Amino acid sequence: MKQKFETTKIVKDFVAEMELQNHKTPAAFRTDNGGEYVTKDLKGVFTSKRILREFSPPYSPESNGVAERFNCTIGKSPRAMLESTSTYDKKLWAEAVLTSVYIKNRQPHLALKDLTPYEAYYGTKRSIQHLQPFGRECYIHVPYQKRTDGNKFSPRAQRAIFTGYTNVPHHYGVFLPDTKQTILSADTFFPPLKIEGATPMINR
Repeated sequence: MKQKFETTKIVKDFVAEMELQNHKTPAAFRTDNGGEYVTKDLKGVFTSKRILREFSPPYSPESNGVAERFNCTIGKSPRAMLESTSTYDKKLWAEAVLTSVYIKNRQPHLALKDLTPYEAYYGTKRSIQHLQPFGRECYIHVPYQKRTDGNKFSPRAQRAIFTGYTNVPHHYGVFLPDTKQTILSADTFFPPLKIEGATPMINR
């Protein structure tokens, strides 16, 4: 969101996505009393969907403790994740935030009686076998359409930096240091992680 006036559209899109993809409508929205949350248009959205509106008291972040703590975690994690990348680039902050949230949703939470947020919402466990350390080096396949014409020895793979996940298993977001581009890759090779005392494994 770049401007606060986009709040109503974002909320409407979120509700529509929940209803279409998961057949669920949010029961309530809790916000502070910011001007973007008390507009006539947004009130109309909540009223038409029978969604309860909950407002936190002014200057009382503790009344929304879980969300405040989550925001704090999401604020700190990306900084550490970016520092860990082999090719540091502040351009990747958005990817780091999304990846942090993705992982957080797949971790047990005390408030959910040790269920993960994903499991509590969807009612099923999600595999974590595909998880990779943010910023680790990987290689993506170079399709023949992008290879140099007439050169049988042109590279078949390109070095990249892993930056995140998609809704499709084993489709990853990667950053290309040479061109400073972030793209999606359907064919990514991760070299074996070097962990002392562990048996090397190849992940794809």
